[in-house]
Amino acid sequence: MTERDWEGDHQRLLRSASHQDGLHGLVSVNYWGYSASSAPGRRPTLERALARARWARDGRPTAKLVDPPPTLHGWLQAAALRLGQGDIAEALLAVNQIREFGQMSFGSKVLMAMEPTTCGVYDRVIYEALAEAATADPAWTPYVAIPNSGMSKSKAEVYARWCELLQHRAREMNRYPVGVGGWDYMRDPALKTPWRAADVERAFFVSRDIRVLGSPVLPPAQAL
Repeated sequence: MTERDWEGDHQRLLRSASHQDGLHGLVSVNYWGYSASSAPGRRPTLERALARARWARDGRPTAKLVDPPPTLHGWLQAAALRLGQGDIAEALLAVNQIREFGQMSFGSKVLMAMEPTTCGVYDRVIYEALAEAATADPAWTPYVAIPNSGMSKSKAEVYARWCELLQHRAREMNRYPVGVGGWDYMRDPALKTPWRAADVERAFFVSRDIRVLGSPVLPPAQAL
């Protein structure tokens, strides 16, 4: 399965009218997130990913309440509606209502899978790279928020700002040929697919090079 196949499957599942499809999409995103990001030294990565995927499907073993699939599907539909309206912050807050997706990191993974053209992931790697950049240049501070220590409206706004920056940079990269160190996105001369927000985020994730993002394009805001 190619990356584009994965994206197509998850867009279909997460936007499906079937609540079972929606649950399938959520479980898959949860598995993908942990299998890709778990620290192997802590425990086998795939074992941990499978355990977390079961939590997303069935609830945690100690959970007193487990949301039924129709409830989870309702939050997914709310997120898709907000994305369609261009309100990324509210879309993230909708996803955050789903157990196991209450943090920026995994909530953003769902939105990226739902709409990679306009959304990227905001996880620990992205946070640390942006925080380091903000230390050298405070203009990056409005894009900095700790992704795994609870959610808030202000954090959702940081995420929306991040996605707006990714969209802006994708438009720039599509307008002018841009070489990115550490990212071989255009390795196939026949590949004509334009850059999207998710592609820019992945390039930054791979390189940790702030130059990938160009310059901050939004006015500074109060840091979290």
